[in-house]
Amino acid sequence: MVVPWCDQLKVLTHGSVGGFWTHCGWNSTLEGVYGGVPMLTFPLIFDQVPNSRQIVKKWRIGWRLKRMGVEDELVTRDEICQVVKRLMDGGQSEVTEFRGRAQELGKI
Repeated sequence: MVVPWCDQLKVLTHGSVGGFWTHCGWNSTLEGVYGGVPMLTFPLIFDQVPNSRQIVKKWRIGWRLKRMGVEDELVTRDEICQVVKRLMDGGQSEVTEFRGRAQELGKI
């Protein structure tokens, strides 16, 4: 379903949401943390890059989508598909740890 507007926070706090693809604007970052969901970060400009670093390196609740070693190239559809499948596969220990840490941060 495509709608012109939705309440992102309500979506992110719904139990069926397994992850959040975000550009890492500060509001989206806070809403993702509050929702307690792991994130795939895709920063574009300004504060989005350090916000992504916070999500990936400090909080350790997600991965950054990028081509390894090549910042200016687009990420392909197949690469995106692989990362999304990896994030949604709850059986991996790293993803399980992401979920646990994200839920702990959400409670804080």
